[in-house]
Amino acid sequence: MATVEIAKNGNYFALKGVKSENTSKAPPRGTIKTFSKQSQKRLRFAIAKINRQKINKTMLFITLTYPLKLDPDAALWKRNLSTFIKSINRLIPGNAIIWKLEFQKQGNPHFHLLLFPPIGYEPPTNKKELYAWVAETWNRIAAPGNADHLKAGTRVDIVKDPWPFLTYMGKYLSDGLKQAKTKFKLDSLGRFYGIYGRKYLPVTMLETEIDQQSFVQIRRLAYKFLQKKTRQPYTIFRDNQGITLFLNDKEAFRLVEFILEQNFRKNKQFCEYFRTRFDPNRFP
Repeated sequence: MATVEIAKNGNYFALKGVKSENTSKAPPRGTIKTFSKQSQKRLRFAIAKINRQKINKTMLFITLTYPLKLDPDAALWKRNLSTFIKSINRLIPGNAIIWKLEFQKQGNPHFHLLLFPPIGYEPPTNKKELYAWVAETWNRIAAPGNADHLKAGTRVDIVKDPWPFLTYMGKYLSDGLKQAKTKFKLDSLGRFYGIYGRKYLPVTMLETEIDQQSFVQIRRLAYKFLQKKTRQPYTIFRDNQGITLFLNDKEAFRLVEFILEQNFRKNKQFCEYFRTRFDPNRFP
């Protein structure tokens, strides 16, 4: 069966067709050396699905850089990141963290961390305390004894309006064009992004199954809606199985109503089923 998915209080609408059966075994996965288009898409989808109403209204965006001279072992960079995340989780327990590795113009790596503190967390009144803690902790891990790195190796932004920020960051962090070339060997690097504390990242998915005929009709009407009815700019991903739209849930529910009005007037049973499945009042 095909499916329709909406992320409650998120920025995600997906229409997924029936996957073709493929009995052949997938080829073994090779060494990861680039931030692939599939990885870019998965990262953007993960951010788009976040329930904005269930996260702390204060978020932290942290950048961790290395000095010009650094150990070329890519696996060490990941261990450094893991050590830093464990440290910040001791400082602020119950975090979810989305991280992304990028390379600067000179080819050195740096990390971006999108940190979701638990509900109720407030940064210290004296923001310099938090800035100093991040700088000292990362300096101790990545470049101990390097005074210049202590001064300029980190940046902390405190975000007070998460909805537009997350929409922007979904585009920014998933942009593969921002990857500069690097002189380092990446055989031991692994993934270019990851999520720590996924269980603390709130996602509320509304979904239902539909038959293939309904899938074809809904896909056609979705394109029509985007051309004539949508009230906001949109981005669309297409593949053989369906489409994914970055619409906020209000626009997504408007799309559902448009589909029901245009296509299923004669099928009252399906119309009632579809409307009930995507009633926004059924979900917190």
